Amino acid sequence: MIDGIDNALKAWIVSTLGDVDVSLEPPGVCPKHGCLSLYLLDMQHAPPANRGRSKIFSLLLRYLVTAWDEDPLIAHRRLGELAIQLADHPDYQLDLEPLPATVWAAFGIAPRPAFLLCARFEPERELAPVQLIREPPTLRAQALSRFEGVLLGPGDHPVVGARGEPPALGRHAVSDRKGYFCLTAIPVEPVRKQLRIRAKGRDLATTAEHRPDQPGPVTIHLDLTEA
Repeated sequence: MIDGIDNALKAWIVSTLGDVDVSLEPPGVCPKHGCLSLYLLDMQHAPPANRGRSKIFSLLLRYLVTAWDEDPLIAHRRLGELAIQLADHPDYQLDLEPLPATVWAAFGIAPRPAFLLCARFEPERELAPVQLIREPPTLRAQALSRFEGVLLGPGDHPVVGARGEPPALGRHAVSDRKGYFCLTAIPVEPVRKQLRIRAKGRDLATTAEHRPDQPGPVTIHLDLTEA
């Protein structure tokens, strides 16, 4: 797990710099004799790693690296040597983007020389493989028909100039002076159709039964009393 990355980084730093105390505590929490702070600042999503046909879930661990010693020259030397070695490392990345002042304020210390060490973490958990489509999808033909209707308002007066459309079909029709409208190429199923009506500045939702074997328009009454 992530603690394995912690231990691997600590071992690599000691092998690179020699006898140095590596702390996982935040910067500013170091023993009096000095240390190098390797603080896990955050974790970010990383692009999944490919392993043949499988994709492995990955995280990018970003460690804030700072150094402290009673002799600032020693701290600066350790930080510089580590950055140089990190720049050519095949598994770790060096990020020299300065931290905002608010981060240092959160630690309660003044800004100091630092960099980010980025390490990839791949848990032993595979993402579900993508299923390949080896055959074209089977399309089922659906019967279509005309949907005729008459829009009536209060007192059975025709609603003129109303826009009617079935959701998600991309078709619409506008009612004439008799309230009549006609929608073409409408699926026969389901029999009970949902309609959105735009009439007299109002958006209304209604349903109506549409049966192709019953000729004639469907009468739809709209409640426009508040319009």
